[in-house]
Amino acid sequence: MLINIVVEQKRQIERLGKSIKEIYLPLKTSDTLVVEYRKWLDKFGQGLPFYQGYDSEKNFHSDELQENSLTLDRLSQHTQICSSCNQVYRVTNFSKQIFIGVAIALAALAILTDNSWVKPVAVVGGLLAIILAFAAQQLKTKFERAYTRH
Repeated sequence: MLINIVVEQKRQIERLGKSIKEIYLPLKTSDTLVVEYRKWLDKFGQGLPFYQGYDSEKNFHSDELQENSLTLDRLSQHTQICSSCNQVYRVTNFSKQIFIGVAIALAALAILTDNSWVKPVAVVGGLLAIILAFAAQQLKTKFERAYTRH
């Protein structure tokens, strides 16, 4: 619900074509952090593909902006833009694939070996690799999840 309000406010600001400073009357008691964040974006937001600062903004072309406004997921709204989150997302995805490969290899090893000590170690290692792959998937999902529930 709250994200819908924020998205609609963003659309209203874009329709007016003015800076937030021109249309926004901040409350000194509660909006200080928001204003300071927007001023920080004015200084350091130039490297972002889009931002809405207090005095300035950098937006998409109108087609991209409309498409982006309809997308309410973390992957497109943050993860793909934030270099550190994007790196963690890629490492998590790669780790999941590696753990699945290790689990398959250890399962094959457990099947192909006789009743030696290797078989139980391979089974336990395979189960551990499956658990780690599941954990990596859970972490990966946190970077993709939609902001709203449908």
